[in-house]
Amino acid sequence: MYCIQRSYQPSPLTTHLHSKPLIAGVRPAISYSTRRTLTPNPSLRALIPRRRNPRSLTRNDTLAPMPLQGIVYILTNKNNTTLYTGVTRNLIRRMAEHKLHINNGFSDRYNTEKLVYYEVYDLLVDGILREKQLKKWRREWKEKLISEFNPTWEDLSDSIGLNEEYMQSVKDAYENGYYDPETP
Repeated sequence: MYCIQRSYQPSPLTTHLHSKPLIAGVRPAISYSTRRTLTPNPSLRALIPRRRNPRSLTRNDTLAPMPLQGIVYILTNKNNTTLYTGVTRNLIRRMAEHKLHINNGFSDRYNTEKLVYYEVYDLLVDGILREKQLKKWRREWKEKLISEFNPTWEDLSDSIGLNEEYMQSVKDAYENGYYDPETP
């Protein structure tokens, strides 16, 4: 059942909840806070678009971005004792970051730079939801998933197209200040 605020009255200028106004320049009479209360389930809040701050836009962003692909991946160290789960838009660039230890954090601390599993999703939101699901899994379940996809647990970095030339270009861009982690 939907939770609707008592004060909500749909505007006659809109055809339904998420439509654009029929008259140019007139905004629908629904606020972003009201949209959040109309979700059927609190876990679906991540799927509802939120207002973007125009100052937070980068040169490659627009107000209506195209859907982005999401890739969920699992890394391990050389002894397969530590697992790291992440999501990205560009797996090759992200693997170069892990192997070069550009970002300090869990993967840098535990030296997880061997790609053993990945899944590709059409939408980044779907990838983020899958990553959150995998992070809640037990280690045995993750090991079974990896073993079905990659029985020998070999590094899949070469198979996705990561090579020394690309890694050197990422390293040079990072060292010279041209590195933009938001660029796909």
